[in-house]
Amino acid sequence: MKNKVQAKYFSPFFKYFYKRVREILPQDVQSVVDDFVIRDEPFTQCDINVVISISGVFAGRSVMGMDTRVALELAEIVSGQPIDSFEKDAQSVISELMNIIVGNAVSELGLTIDQIKFTPPTLFYSRAVKTRVSESGFTLMRQMKTGWGKIEFNLSLERTV
Repeated sequence: MKNKVQAKYFSPFFKYFYKRVREILPQDVQSVVDDFVIRDEPFTQCDINVVISISGVFAGRSVMGMDTRVALELAEIVSGQPIDSFEKDAQSVISELMNIIVGNAVSELGLTIDQIKFTPPTLFYSRAVKTRVSESGFTLMRQMKTGWGKIEFNLSLERTV
């Protein structure tokens, strides 16, 4: 029974990951993995990782990772301007995308600010840095691929109450 409850809470995060990215890149996005994958390790290592920590009735992290080229293309499409390097504007666009995904998921779950809180997005830009997704080691991940590279969404949640 515990897994069914967890799946109920994980699903909106992955739903909005797909939905929001597809809204930006509808013709270029396709699923790489048909189902959730349990990460064997608590780290992800992409060029760019955006982390949002979650606390309240659940504790954990959501991490969206992607190749630099994907981030540049996403930022260019959203901003409507050419972007040659992953500077402030591109970082803001990618961070806000992650914020929207997590915010939409929390809203769908019907959780109030008293029940759940999440931090502003933190962006790491370096393939050399391994980004910790989970303290417990249990992380679900889904990937999408584009013509420019991959995007992955990792989620680690534990019930605290």
